[in-house]
Amino acid sequence: MKIHPMFHVFTLLIVSLIFSMPLLTLAQENPIEPAQSEQVQAIQDAERDAEAHINKGMWFGIGCIFPGVGLLAPYFYQPPPPTSALLGKSPEYIAYYTDTYKRKTQNLQFTSALGGQATFCVGYCVLGVASGFFTALASEF
Repeated sequence: MKIHPMFHVFTLLIVSLIFSMPLLTLAQENPIEPAQSEQVQAIQDAERDAEAHINKGMWFGIGCIFPGVGLLAPYFYQPPPPTSALLGKSPEYIAYYTDTYKRKTQNLQFTSALGGQATFCVGYCVLGVASGFFTALASEF
């Protein structure tokens, strides 16, 4: 079987592209500027702290006990960020941290309350179907 000369040209072209791409992308990467790294750190810290400080079980219960109203509560109640996390930080860090913390806590509270409301709705439907079934079953006897 004879290999066509164009095969060698295409193979050489593909090999050169494969080995040159990582070198090009590494050369074009910009290092993260200190301001950007501070922003990224503030966002990561705020998300971690919000995850740790929110009582998801309480918000689940609020959504379950107060359907409808429980979904509006996270928009009106936003816990303040912990001041211990902000001591000695720059104003930019505090701004990013506070915004992210409020947004994340609101999201977590709403998601937990929504889960509680969904559980309430499913339970209510199951009880309605079960009571209808047992009413029909009792009427036969």
